[in-house]
Amino acid sequence: MTRQKIFVIVVALMGASVSHTLARDRPCGTNKPAIVNLAEDGHILWDRQPVTFDEAMRRFSVAVKSDPIPNIQIVPDRMAKYDAVAKFLSHVQMMGFHCVGFVGINSGH
Repeated sequence: MTRQKIFVIVVALMGASVSHTLARDRPCGTNKPAIVNLAEDGHILWDRQPVTFDEAMRRFSVAVKSDPIPNIQIVPDRMAKYDAVAKFLSHVQMMGFHCVGFVGINSGH
């Protein structure tokens, strides 16, 4: 049973690694970056417009296929839950999106 669990983890890591490598073959754009705010209450704003988690992931999915890949800047609220921010970044990374930067911590006030 332990072998199966280890195998599944290795396969998942290999899959993420392959998609990440493929996305890195394309450059990041030099255009004005989209700003994604992660609010304390879990809400997401994409360029100041509220979006659902699924809509944000759909936008990343479309963006990662672009050439060049657009830049995205993530601004988490300083009171945002670590788990929510980590989940968001994990999903972005699994898509192979690499043109992401942190602008800073938004005070929310």
